[in-house]
Amino acid sequence: MIDAYGLDNPYDLVRNGSWNIDKFAAMAQTVLSDADGDGNMTRAADSWGYMSEPKQVFPCFWISAGEMSIAKDERDLPYLNITGNDRFFAIFDKVYSVMWDDGVWCCDQKNIDHWPETAKMFGESRVLFVDEIFYRLNELRDVEAAFGIIPYPMFDDTQAEYYSRVEAGARIGMVPITNKHPEYAGALLEAMSSFGYNHLIPEYYEVALKRRTSRDSESAEMLDLIFATRRYDLGDTWWCNELRDGLFKNMFAENDRNLASGIAGQEKIINKTLTKVVDKLSG
Repeated sequence: MIDAYGLDNPYDLVRNGSWNIDKFAAMAQTVLSDADGDGNMTRAADSWGYMSEPKQVFPCFWISAGEMSIAKDERDLPYLNITGNDRFFAIFDKVYSVMWDDGVWCCDQKNIDHWPETAKMFGESRVLFVDEIFYRLNELRDVEAAFGIIPYPMFDDTQAEYYSRVEAGARIGMVPITNKHPEYAGALLEAMSSFGYNHLIPEYYEVALKRRTSRDSESAEMLDLIFATRRYDLGDTWWCNELRDGLFKNMFAENDRNLASGIAGQEKIINKTLTKVVDKLSG
C-alpha cells in the first residue's frame, strides 16, 4: 500500500523524527476507499487507514504523545493527571478529529475484538495501519503481503522522543495467604524469573520477534526503538477499570467528546482509590 499510493517510507519518517500524528493522519486518509461503491464504509469490502479495538485507540496515542492519565508527583506518588491538563485535552481532541472526522478508523466494530477479520483485511492490503500486541505477529506468518513494524507517532514536532505503550494484559504470579512455605515459593519465583529474564526473553526477542516474525531488518531496528521507549500508565494498567475501560472505551466507541464531563464523573472515585492505595503503601 505504501508503494501503491506513493506514500512516504515510514521507517525514514521514524528515523528523522517527522513521524507524528499529522503525518499518520495524512497517510491513513490517502488509502480510504469505498471499494464496493455502495456509499457506506464497512469492513466487508472497503479500505481503511487504521484498525484497532475502541478501548485501545486513545491510550496508544496519549501515551505515544508523552502524556500519562495517572502520573507521579515529586514524592513518586500517583495522582490523576487529566483534570486541568490542557495538553491531554488537546491530544484527546486531535485523536477524535483524526479517527472520527477524517474517518480513518474502521468504526464498524464497536467494542468487539475483530482480530481474525482484521488480520484478513491486513493480508488483503485493505488497511494501512493495524494496532496489535506482538503476540499476534505469529498469527501473521502466513500473510503474503509485505508488512513492517513501527512505533506509534509523536504528537507534534516539538516532542523530543517516541514513547511506546505497554498494554495492560500482563499475567502476574501470586502467592496465596494459605501457602505454608512462602520463603520457598519466593525462592522458586525468583529462580524462574531470573531464568526467564536471562534466557527466555532474549530468545523470544532476538529469535522469535526479530528473525521469525519480522519481515525486514528495519522492523528489527524499530523493535529496538519500541522496547527502549516503553511506558506504563497506571490509568491504563492498575486503574484500567476506572479509566481506560471504565471511561474511555465507551466514550471513544460512541464518539463521545465531552471529556470534561466524563472525567468529572470518575474523578471522585479515582482520587478516593488513589488515596487508599497511597495510604496502604505508606503504612
